[in-house]
Amino acid sequence: MIRRIIVTIAFGAMVSSCSSSKNPNDPYETINRKIFAVNMTADHYVVRPVATTYAYIPEPIRYAISNFYNNLRDFVTLGNNILQLDGINAMHNIMRISLNSTFGILGLIDISSSMGLPQNQTNFGSTFKRWGWSKSSYLVFPLLGPGTVRDDLGLIPDIYFNPLFYIFTDP
Repeated sequence: MIRRIIVTIAFGAMVSSCSSSKNPNDPYETINRKIFAVNMTADHYVVRPVATTYAYIPEPIRYAISNFYNNLRDFVTLGNNILQLDGINAMHNIMRISLNSTFGILGLIDISSSMGLPQNQTNFGSTFKRWGWSKSSYLVFPLLGPGTVRDDLGLIPDIYFNPLFYIFTDP
């Protein structure tokens, strides 16, 4: 059901993005304003209550959850470091993932940062930029917020780099 809503909103955004804007620097201004209004409504009725409730979870549990997802994000960063031919950061990420996934109990504890391996983050939008797509139009995407067309398209391969994608999809 939620998937259909998101697809419907995205399709509507793409269809209506063909409308003209008076500002040549923001060709999607009309649709950006509409999607921003939808996002603000979703924030008020869904995101803010969930975030407020999350604040009542004890700090050690919140840190463990955050560390776990940061460990998964390291897989995304690793894939993009390889595609950007950034060998040093790729090796750092391999070491981070190895340490945190084994000694850090699947990433619940961030062992590697305390050992001097700071987390670096990159995504496929940055990979596109590295490959030469330097300029991109501003776009507000439903439920994701503001970004650029390049960064929003970069989310698609980033999803495939995340191990959770393979856990929650049908074989």
